[in-house]
Amino acid sequence: MAKAKHTKSRGNLVMNISTVVGITLVLTTVGLMAMLFLLARGIGNEFKDGLMVQVMLDDGLKDADAQLIRKELDVKHYTRTVEYISKEEALRMETERLGEDFMNILDEIPFPASFDVRVLPEYTHPDSVEWIAGEMQAMQGVDQVIYHAEKFGKVNENMGKISLGLGILMVLLLFIAVALINNTIRLSVFARRFIIKSMQLVGATNSFIRGPFIRQMVWLGVVSACIAVGLISGLLYALRHDFPEVPELLLADQSFLILVGLIVLMGILISWLSTYLAVSRFIRRSQDRLY
Repeated sequence: MAKAKHTKSRGNLVMNISTVVGITLVLTTVGLMAMLFLLARGIGNEFKDGLMVQVMLDDGLKDADAQLIRKELDVKHYTRTVEYISKEEALRMETERLGEDFMNILDEIPFPASFDVRVLPEYTHPDSVEWIAGEMQAMQGVDQVIYHAEKFGKVNENMGKISLGLGILMVLLLFIAVALINNTIRLSVFARRFIIKSMQLVGATNSFIRGPFIRQMVWLGVVSACIAVGLISGLLYALRHDFPEVPELLLADQSFLILVGLIVLMGILISWLSTYLAVSRFIRRSQDRLY
């Protein structure tokens, strides 16, 4: 009897380990795909951060008036950063770019002072930028507003296509993940179907029968999620030397913490629901259909 009990315990351990391995692999795959989606979004925002609107100031505008314009730009809800470019700085930048000294052929600096304004990513749509440029143009002391509409449009178009493709892939992968985890748990419950029927025969209620199975599978789901998070974290740690931008993008806006929470939540919810449905199915089955 002791040997039979030992064999049974060992069988349960092997079953639990196989369940954890199966759920872990699925959650890790989903987590990596979600990480790829977040990276694509982060890279898109980096590209958008590089887009800017140039606010050219009236020639001869006083410094005090320029500072007033800067303060007005700083408080706009669409503004990310504002950088002041003086006439001298503009000349130096053009000299470095073209490799010529304009002062040798010109009597005065031909470039006006300006502000380089970077807008928030959500305001980089061409229609939004056009409206923003119109508002800036109406400011007192602004001579001209320059922005490259085609760049804004191209970045948004490309990021829209990438996000749509990854989004569709994520949804498909999520359905596959749910099906795989559900199948893994069903196999585990199937192996204990006679225990369910024995509990039912001695008068245990349905909720009492489900309880131990749900608690165990939810716990295994949490363990699997933690292992999956550990594997993904290990991958990020390994990438930090050769690709430091990857961890930086994920940790910059707490995207990775959100991803961790979603993986754990997914492990818990799918384990709970799959176990509930699997146990309920065997509760409803007659004893003859268990074989």
